[in-house]
Amino acid sequence: MRILPWEFLIAGATRALRAGKALTVMRHLRLDAKLPSRPPFPKEPRVLFVASEPPPLRGIFKFETEDELVREGLRVAEPNWHRLDSPTAQQLGAKVKEVRPDVIHLSGFDTHFARTTLLSRNEVEAVAQLDNVLGEGQRLPGELSDGYVLAGSLHPVRPHELGAILATGGHRPHLVALNIGNSAARIAPLMSRTAPMRRPAFKTISMTILPSCSLLFSIRD
Repeated sequence: MRILPWEFLIAGATRALRAGKALTVMRHLRLDAKLPSRPPFPKEPRVLFVASEPPPLRGIFKFETEDELVREGLRVAEPNWHRLDSPTAQQLGAKVKEVRPDVIHLSGFDTHFARTTLLSRNEVEAVAQLDNVLGEGQRLPGELSDGYVLAGSLHPVRPHELGAILATGGHRPHLVALNIGNSAARIAPLMSRTAPMRRPAFKTISMTILPSCSLLFSIRD
């Protein structure tokens, strides 16, 4: 039930009653394991903005507006702002370990969005490359596994792998935002449990739909 897109279902069911007002849907993930407490959210958070557009997806979107929106919205001081463009999985993990960001914003393409975009641009070889990595070339775009496309020969990382990368070195960010396509609502809850860890990396997940992000979730004690 946790991967059911409740945000979209509830928003659609209440649209006529809300008279155009915004709706926030909060999710709380109940876990058996007790996690150590974390410091309160800092007044001057460290933010890591990731814009992933590996070739041949490069140049399709401009990330400057989104970059500015996140930076101004969180009022990030210049020394605390870190941007990473089209990293590999290893580079993203290394950056998380180095910066230990309080907020991580992921932008770019999920597997579905990447494949349909490549097909529309007649990038047949790139589609084959993506399918080979996923091992799901016989499936339709909507049937592909969810994942975030990073660099390194169009390398898609599945939700549990992505969660492990963002928890590199035992790090637990306060807030993670995904603006990567429609599967963000499914990827976020699955990221909360990471394969290499014996206990969940994230204790509570809250989600809301924002104009700037497909999905936003915070991790709180």
